[in-house]
Amino acid sequence: MSPRNVVIDCDPGIDDAFALALAFASPELKILGITTTFGNVGLELTTQNALRIVDWFDVDIPVYAGISQPLLGKKVDATAYHGESGLHAPRIPKSQRKAESKHAVDFLISTLLASEQPITIVAIGPLTNIAVAVRMRPDIVERIDEIVMMGGSTDYGNDSPAAEFNMLRLM
Repeated sequence: MSPRNVVIDCDPGIDDAFALALAFASPELKILGITTTFGNVGLELTTQNALRIVDWFDVDIPVYAGISQPLLGKKVDATAYHGESGLHAPRIPKSQRKAESKHAVDFLISTLLASEQPITIVAIGPLTNIAVAVRMRPDIVERIDEIVMMGGSTDYGNDSPAAEFNMLRLM
């Protein structure tokens, strides 16, 4: 069986660092790129954190910075849980790499349109990049095999009585 083509859309804090590490180790996944958004911390830090994680695991996967604020509502972060940098522990060295020059939304659109096979989007942060990409090019929806999301709860939300952080910060 050939590996599943995926794009990982994230806001790397400690939780996403673990998810990325597991994805890097999986022979079942071919990671086409990592897109970042605001969330656990601001976009500059989530992007640097993604680059740090890519360096730490010595994988050759491009990182694309995306949306820096919610489409609606107030910007809130999770520094209380993830530290000021979002990746307070473990202490992974700062990356000397830079994110790709293409915007994450443009990467999502162009990658989906160019692929001969449907792509799975693994969304482990707020869904803002995906929302903007779909709004700009609704025709990409048919190219998405599935969206696998990290968000939700079986009892109470962690951000409000009814919402988990990623879902409350959808827009």
